[in-house]
Amino acid sequence: MKAYVTYLLYDNARRLLSTADEARQAGIIETEVAASIGAHLILALVLEGAINEVGETYLQTWVWEKPEKADIPLKWWTVVRLVSGDTLDPGKEPLQTVHRINQLRNRIAHPKAMETAEDLIVRHKDGRLEHDAARDRPVDETITRIWIGYGKILTEFNAVATREARNRVVNALRYLRDRANVPGLKWLESDGETAPV
Repeated sequence: MKAYVTYLLYDNARRLLSTADEARQAGIIETEVAASIGAHLILALVLEGAINEVGETYLQTWVWEKPEKADIPLKWWTVVRLVSGDTLDPGKEPLQTVHRINQLRNRIAHPKAMETAEDLIVRHKDGRLEHDAARDRPVDETITRIWIGYGKILTEFNAVATREARNRVVNALRYLRDRANVPGLKWLESDGETAPV
């Protein structure tokens, strides 16, 4: 019997999303960004794990050897085509999500310098966050934290964007589960949460 870690990876991404949500509510930007980056990376692993599971389950070894080495979007396209007969359109779901999450995964896994603005984000004693605060703003006792250069990365890696990515990944997994009838993907419940193991 083979066992797959896709369920465990998904559960970990779910926990990271919860951490990002809590950090967002508490106004802790660096934790929200870090948890969101981690969740995006793991969601990419989930997409790859799921398609690997389908390929290993339904394709003969000599057929599976070639697509197994392909990038994740091409692997999804090939395996879905061979297993279900469906042709995925790269401009539509679920392949659009697979491609986008894979791009984010590659940016995270192979980091390069990125342009950051000199933006300021200020947290006040009352918990309010002030984005794009003036650089010449005087620092006084009402300010509890200042972040410099987080604006651009926070736009992409935040709790809201991560929840949207998780929802799109869940929809892609449902598509795969429904088309390929993969027993190992039965943990994916209709609401996108995981069933107990």
